Formats: sequence, C-alpha cells, structure tokens
Amino acid sequence: MADQLSLDRVVIRFAGDSGDGMQLTGDRFTADSAVFGNDISTLPNFPAEIRAPQGTLPGVSSFQLHFANYDIMTPGDRPDVLVAMNPAALKANLRDVAPGGLIIVDTADFTKRNLTKVGYATNPLEDGSLEGYQLHAFDLSTLVAPIVVRRAAAGERLVTLDDADRELHVEDLLITDSAGGHGARILGLGGVMGGADTEVTDATTDVLIEAAHFDPASVARTA
Repeated sequence: MADQLSLDRVVIRFAGDSGDGMQLTGDRFTADSAVFGNDISTLPNFPAEIRAPQGTLPGVSSFQLHFANYDIMTPGDRPDVLVAMNPAALKANLRDVAPGGLIIVDTADFTKRNLTKVGYATNPLEDGSLEGYQLHAFDLSTLVAPIVVRRAAAGERLVTLDDADRELHVEDLLITDSAGGHGARILGLGGVMGGADTEVTDATTDVLIEAAHFDPASVARTA
C-alpha cells in the first residue's frame, strides 16, 4: 500500500456567513474527531453583526477546532487549515493561517460582486496573492469523495495535462479521489501538474480548488 500522510495534531477553522452553518459544521467535525479517539478543544466565533449583509466582513462567523492524538489544552493559536465559504471569510481569517497552511475555498461564491463587497480588486485565487500555496482547479462534477493525498505505488501511471503518459515513482506525492476505491484514481502530481482526466474544459461548471504548501524538495524530485 502507498504511504499515507499522517499528522499528530491539526488546527482547522471553518468560516463563512452566519447562515452558512459554520457552527454546525464545526460541531459535527468535532464529534467525528472525538469518535476516533482524538483529544479536542474548540473556539466558536460569532459575527460582529448577526444581521449583517450577506458576504460582508461584519457577518463572518467561524468555528475553530484543535484535535490531536495527545492531550491538548487550547483551541490553537493559528489554524493549519482554513475552510472559507466566501471572499469575506477568506479576507477576515487569512492573516491568522499558519505559514504554509492549507486553504480550501468554495469557488462558487468568489463572484465579482462578492469580491467587491470586501475590497478585493482582483480574485485572490487568481492574482498570486496566495503565493506560497499551490492552487489547482479540478472539474468537481467528475470527482468522487473523499479526496486522498498519498504516495505513488510501484507501477502506477498518469496522463498529465500535457498529454504525456508518465510512469510514477514511489516517492511522488499524488492527489487522488475515490473513483474505483479509496484514493484509487490519480488526479495530479502534488505541486507539479494535474491529470488529463479531470482537466477543466469549456463545459465545466463546478471546480474544486486545492490549496497546499508542498515540500519544495519533494516537488523538485517529482518535477
């Protein structure tokens, strides 16, 4: 079996409008974390204005969870993972994310109108302002949950976006989905290039944005 990425602790923050269900999402995630035997600590954060206009900074609500396989005492200082449901949630929380942290966004709400509401002149997912993170777009309609990050197995191959059929090395880091089994289908080489099967086309209506900081040495070896 290919190697799996394993961490002993993670701080994750869910952020969005007060009506996006961030408190409920955080509560469910907390319960599941506890079921697996993790120690947990949480920090709910409610919006400055309960009836603030949708998509504005005063209306951002968040829920932070620190879970670990050892005893912890606080909900964590800086999130390793930020899940942002709209531009307001991203802008309100980005400064808190740990260097090299993971950012997951709902691209459907990154419209010109919503970006303008919070003072973004350009889309931060496209203008390089998230430099230091790797961003990849996948056709969401073709994906099968869950998304799995793993190492390549001996003999695996991938046709990449440049139409090259590549033989993979066991140290290559892969982004996969679960079409055909848990982590079975390769979507792309982490930090290098995506796969042809899930390429964004003119017919694409939904995309998944992957944001991650990959180890530079690992990326260099794969590239």
